[in-house]
Amino acid sequence: MRKSYIFIIAIAIAAIVASVSCQKHYVSYKSDSTVGNKLITIKGALRLPSGDSSMYEGCEILSIDGASNIEDGSFQVGTYTNDKVQTFIVQDNNEVYLMSREPISNGQQIDLSAQSTAVAMVTMHPLFSPVGKNDYATLRKLIVESPKFQAFYEEVEKSIASKRHLYDESNNGLLIAFSNLMEELCGESENNGSYDGTLDDVSSTRTSSIETRAVYQHSQINPTYIDAQINGRTLSLSTVWMTPSYYGTVSQPNGQVVNKVIPSRADFGIMDLALNRTTRGEPMKYTFTDEGNYKFNFSRVNEDATLDFYKGIAESILSTIGFSLADGDTAIVEAAKYIGNAMIAAGSGVIADGSMSALDWLSIAYDAALTQISATGKLGSYTFSEAFVKFSRIVSSSLGWYNKIKGAANVGLRLAYAFDAPETIDFCLCFYENVVTTCTVASLYKVSGDEQIGYAKQRLLTPITVYVQTLGDDGMYYESSSYHRVKFEVVSGGGQVEFDMVSADNNKQASTYWTLGESGDQKVKATVVDIITEKEISEPVYFTADLNTADITIRLDWSKHSCNTDIDLHVVDPFDEEIYYRHMTSASGGYLDRDDIVGPGPEHVRWSEAPAGTYKIYVHYYPNGAEDRSVTSYKVSVNVCGVDYRPKTGSIAYDQYVPVGQFTIGEESATRSTSVVLNPTDAPVEKPIFPKK
Repeated sequence: MRKSYIFIIAIAIAAIVASVSCQKHYVSYKSDSTVGNKLITIKGALRLPSGDSSMYEGCEILSIDGASNIEDGSFQVGTYTNDKVQTFIVQDNNEVYLMSREPISNGQQIDLSAQSTAVAMVTMHPLFSPVGKNDYATLRKLIVESPKFQAFYEEVEKSIASKRHLYDESNNGLLIAFSNLMEELCGESENNGSYDGTLDDVSSTRTSSIETRAVYQHSQINPTYIDAQINGRTLSLSTVWMTPSYYGTVSQPNGQVVNKVIPSRADFGIMDLALNRTTRGEPMKYTFTDEGNYKFNFSRVNEDATLDFYKGIAESILSTIGFSLADGDTAIVEAAKYIGNAMIAAGSGVIADGSMSALDWLSIAYDAALTQISATGKLGSYTFSEAFVKFSRIVSSSLGWYNKIKGAANVGLRLAYAFDAPETIDFCLCFYENVVTTCTVASLYKVSGDEQIGYAKQRLLTPITVYVQTLGDDGMYYESSSYHRVKFEVVSGGGQVEFDMVSADNNKQASTYWTLGESGDQKVKATVVDIITEKEISEPVYFTADLNTADITIRLDWSKHSCNTDIDLHVVDPFDEEIYYRHMTSASGGYLDRDDIVGPGPEHVRWSEAPAGTYKIYVHYYPNGAEDRSVTSYKVSVNVCGVDYRPKTGSIAYDQYVPVGQFTIGEESATRSTSVVLNPTDAPVEKPIFPKK
């Protein structure tokens, strides 16, 4: 396991600006040259594998500016050239058949093909859609060169050949291929190293095209949200990745209160991460003057911060559709207020309550802006035609399809990151003799995760968790500061923790997962560290674990939906005895440790002394009757005698039973396998019917 994972950032929803007749321009734009929207007409053609486009005669092509019929496989349509990427859709009766997304220039001709459609479907996902003109070629290359792209492309070809709606939520083949592609792009990768035919240890060589927060991690285990630096008398605070803006005050020793903002950085799209560009927002700087105590109080849920957050969402809507606005345009504020009112009416807002997913939230935000524009035909100083509604509703409907997959891509959204960020940031610093120091001390108390029993090189089931209590020099207890982190450090046993520096959550608790080492006393120390002074400000507490050994450990993790998501691990031993939730032990010594009916796992099947032979692994999405039956991602990890097979990742649909792989071990424990890659396992002729839970 890596020490930490990072959220990829980006946000988007479908569309908020308009399509109108391809021959007429109905939108009145400001003359501000910084907007950069130039209306042009472009030509294009359908390029189908069969070469026969007759089935699409009479269909309509839609763009940001208008609509045009397709005749003899060709078309022309109005669009804009600016710093955004433009979207083109072939549709009939609101069903989408082909797509293209291109940065547009004068004189350009576009083709709509299976390739352009596959790329467009990926780049229209809210994680990628804000990527602008300058980075789009790099993003496209990253997608097309993915080893999972071909399988998705082939499913898109099937849909085009049969004239099937691309966003048909019952098309599990296309959904699974898309989910697998997104996991390869955004999740923990299957290791791509080279092997010599022996069972090598691959646990330390994992790589990923784009690093993300761990897909399967506990939602309350959070990375850094605010970066703090002190340089002499000046404190700098910056948001990290897509942490939302914090608005608040600094109370000075002289009694004055100063208003300050820690601004969120603007949407930058996934490519800033892929290209190693900055990950910090513009810093808020504060210089200390008078000696004494300074109290800092910031919030992401007060009125100013909330409006700022909704403005960011509104700007992302426009960016996704391919329309540019000048900085400070009042239309953004107007759209933000529509979105805010809609979220309040839906019983939500900028605080996650677990009742809806990020994409559900985005759908409400989109519909709020769309409904207002449909009713008035306006947004700020911009006037839209009726054609806008048609285009917008088609693009908006795609969110439901993207919401059918759960995994790495969806936890990378701005909303997911914002919902996890602390609601308030409160801390105190002292300034004496020209030195900035912390004004507080802290105490730690163990909450859970101590004295567990685990297996070598395996993550413990329960995270280790502490409660943080902060005491100021005035004798008052304070909320745990975001500038005080709990430092988790392995002190013996050779294991590792998932996050070594963790902020306390709103319940004043900090957690991390602990993966045990191979031998010796297993122990982790936790202390509170002030990240400005880099001093430990609490006494340590220690967590211990007992180490068991096993010949074989097979582990299943999966991505959880907004409701219970029950994925089951099934293992068939060399004697054809199947271990699963209804038969948790086998005569050969294997056992399943638990049946997690909620998610996201893990579940383990283990043998302390494994017999020789072949072991077959399957995964089943148990039909638990939940309303959310989305395609989800899973990961299976196999450890044999202390060395790891390459993790196997995939996607699975509701009530699907899929073969993961198999491995064979010999009579002697030293002769375990000929490859670190699981061999294929044949799917059963018919899906087994398993007993109800």
